[in-house]
Amino acid sequence: DYVLKRQDDWHVNVSAIATCGISYGGGLAVLGAAHDARVVAAASLSGWGNLTDALYPNETPNKAWEKLLVEAGRFTGRFTDELTRVWAQITNRQNVSKVVSWADRRSPVTYARVLASRHVPVFISNNFEDRLFRPEMAATYRQALEGAGVNTFFMLNQGIHAWAEMGGLADMPHNAVFDKVLAWL
Repeated sequence: DYVLKRQDDWHVNVSAIATCGISYGGGLAVLGAAHDARVVAAASLSGWGNLTDALYPNETPNKAWEKLLVEAGRFTGRFTDELTRVWAQITNRQNVSKVVSWADRRSPVTYARVLASRHVPVFISNNFEDRLFRPEMAATYRQALEGAGVNTFFMLNQGIHAWAEMGGLADMPHNAVFDKVLAWL
């Protein structure tokens, strides 16, 4: 809506709106595309596909996520009671089915059929040393999307979480990931 209000000044093509994000924004880019019919493509750069797999891989609490969520929540002042409760349940293996249901609603892969029905392609970029959204999780995400009929482009890069994509966010010239996203669009 923000962009559409500025369509004349920014010369927005309202029939070619795409979303793109890094890390948390990568997951939100695909969720946004699944929930907003105006979005015709999404790029998830170091984003998640399945939140349950990220938070609770192999039914084991991901301690890296615990630290990141707790510290980010404290830093931003947005550490909610719900997040505290969900993380405690994951850590203590309580109400696992409720936690999985909570995470599924926040997982882009849950909406693969919606994306496929609207022919929304998804660009996925991940990094070999990513320990938050591991590359094998990104590959599984791509397989699930493709299995549902979503056209995907998959890119693996050197580096840790979001490392290959950060230069593009800082508008540094010739970022391989952002160059590829722009060419793909």
